[in-house]
Amino acid sequence: MGTEKICKALLLFHNAAIYEGIRKQAAKERIEKKLKNYWGHSLRKMLNDIEGIIGSPKVKDILSVPFDGFTGREFVVVIERGYMESRYPSANPVYREFSPRSAGSGPALFMDPLGSSGLHKFAYRLCQEILLYLKGNADFRKLRRSLRQLLGRGRAKQRFMNLFFRGNIRNYL
Repeated sequence: MGTEKICKALLLFHNAAIYEGIRKQAAKERIEKKLKNYWGHSLRKMLNDIEGIIGSPKVKDILSVPFDGFTGREFVVVIERGYMESRYPSANPVYREFSPRSAGSGPALFMDPLGSSGLHKFAYRLCQEILLYLKGNADFRKLRRSLRQLLGRGRAKQRFMNLFFRGNIRNYL
């Protein structure tokens, strides 16, 4: 959900002409009519539009890179399917789409991409590229301060900073 929100933040930022300069309620209605219903929860559609904003080579690179045994392209499918699967029981879970590993004479063992650390790595990489683009086009000082306060102190904060911001929030915000 976080990846989807950052993607939509970029798309809303890039499509600001649709809602800027009008009353708040009218802006919300335009966003809902023109943007929310168009993208929905389709990461594929969002990435298609993001390609035109941050550059096709960056998006294609993210989609082709392997993240712990899965490509970014596979994680797009996983995120879209997992969105619903994480909320409702599924007769055909997304992990069944990925090659089973043989357990000798026992049952086939599947790799579950929803439980893979590669899913986080893919999401972080995509979000980092989006934040780098936005940083060049917007001022994030207030957001950076708010995020630091929200994260507080300690190991959890440092771990998140190291993973998501590669140790330095100022590089991205």
